[in-house]
This record gives sequence, C-alpha cells and structure tokens, in this order.
Amino acid sequence: MVETLVIGAGAIGSFVAARLHRAGNEVTLLARGRRLDQLRREGLRIASASGFETVQIPALEWDQLEGWPRQSIICTKTCDLPHVLDRLRILPGASGRIVTLQNGVEAPDQAARSLSDSTILAGRVHGFFELREGTVRHVGVDPDILLGRTAGPDERAVDQVVQQLKAAGIASAVAQDIRVELWRKLLLAASLGGVASYLRIPAGSVMLSPCSAAMLRRAMAEVSALARVSGIDLPSDCVDRTLIFTAKFPPDATTSLQRDLMAGRTSEYDALVGAVVRLARSRNVPVPTFLEIDRALFSAGFGNRT
Repeated sequence: MVETLVIGAGAIGSFVAARLHRAGNEVTLLARGRRLDQLRREGLRIASASGFETVQIPALEWDQLEGWPRQSIICTKTCDLPHVLDRLRILPGASGRIVTLQNGVEAPDQAARSLSDSTILAGRVHGFFELREGTVRHVGVDPDILLGRTAGPDERAVDQVVQQLKAAGIASAVAQDIRVELWRKLLLAASLGGVASYLRIPAGSVMLSPCSAAMLRRAMAEVSALARVSGIDLPSDCVDRTLIFTAKFPPDATTSLQRDLMAGRTSEYDALVGAVVRLARSRNVPVPTFLEIDRALFSAGFGNRT
C-alpha cells in the first residue's frame, strides 16, 4: 500500500512531495506523460533562494496504483479534480484520508460527495510557485498551509497532517474555520488573477497603480459581499489586509490563473472568476467588476471554463 500519495506533479505537488520525502516520509508522486518521464529520468528539481536541489521520489501513473493510499494529497488544478475523484473511487480496497489543496471554495464538498466514506481535509495554500522547464521555482511569498476537516470520521486527521507538514519544514496550522480561509483565498486568487489578466499586467504590479489598485479593491469587496450572503463570516478588515498582503508581491509575479489564460491552457477560471460570477448570479449578489472581467476575457478568447 502507498503510504502518502501526492497527486499532481506540478509546482505545488512537487514542492510538497519533495519536502515530505526529505523529512523521511514514504511518499509517492503521481504524474503523467512527459512530466512522469522526466521525474523518472532526472528526478524532481527545485530552485529557491536557498539554492538548487534534485530529489529522487518514486513516481507512478494511475494504472500502477494497486489500491487505496493511506493518505492522498490532491495538488492538481481544480478543473482536474473530478477526474482524480473518479480514479480514486474505482480503486480497490477501503477509503483513505483525502487532502484537497485546490483553489476555490467547492473542492472539499466535491470530494465528500464522490468519496463519502473518506475523511476529507480541506487546505488553503499561500505561496508563489512556478514550474518552468521541469524545474519548480519558489518565488516571493513563503509558503504556508492551513487545514481543516470538512467531512469524515477521523477527528485526529487534521492534527496529524499538520504535524507531518510542520516536521517537513512546511509552515502549517489547523484553521479555526477552514471554509472562511477558503473564501479568503478566493477573495485573493479570483480578484487578483482576474484583475491582472483583464489589465494584462503582472499580478505583482497591480498595487503599483492607483487605478488598478482601486479595481482590485472593488473586486475584493464583491467577493466579500458574496461570502456574507453565502453564510461565511469573513473578518471586517479582510479586504484591507489582503490588499496589504498583495502589495508585498514581487512586481513581476504572476498568478497561475494568469499564466494559464495567457498560454491558452486549461485553467482554474471556473473555480475562481467563473465561480464568483456563477455563485453571485444564483444568490442575487451584484458583482459588476467581475462581470466586466468575465466579458472582457472571453471576448478576447482567453481560456475556457472546463
């Protein structure tokens, strides 16, 4: 049986797998295609301010899994989550512990509906990572993960995973209310990724101009209002604090949403900007800034929501 399976060998998944492996955990990284071939041939390459390292981690593909891992950490994009859940559901054996690290606010409930016998832990990740030419690069913001249990019987799971991550050198803590934290991340990721893509400037440069900073504030205020209507009690100063946090980003930093849209790749648009528009419409909450972003991006032919 695989002890810890990290699903998704992109930037976040590779970083988490490398840290856990280096700390002595039994970790397997699930990848596919050229990325899987590269991992097997060259190892996992990570570049950061502290230097460059290559980590040799066991890597496999779905068809090589023989049963349920004890613990699965899902690090794929949100748009890939339904496929991951379908593949987990048909594995032989008992269910296991599931950790979702997707952007957006809907992933934990999707996992719970699909894997009803599993314990579901939702995670909120902060930190800028990029995967360039097979090398994971950590840029700017130090990574940290907040976790909370959203479904399932294992009440000790959150504390155990937090301790595992902390022992691996990943800043981690138990969230007082993980759904609040997921909405706080949505407020950041959907607003910043949407505004930066709309303006076609790096996300780290949005706060450098009064006009773009004002647009970002309006977008964040709309997500905050939507959260309140959705029963999520965001702190009253959430927008101000998030803007202060955003102002610390390197000027050339970009979001994953922004990079995917500009490259024409499948993106998390539907879980971020698309989700704000969709949820606002269903709850009769005005979001004019997001509607403007949505219309402009799709009239320009960027990305798709599937």
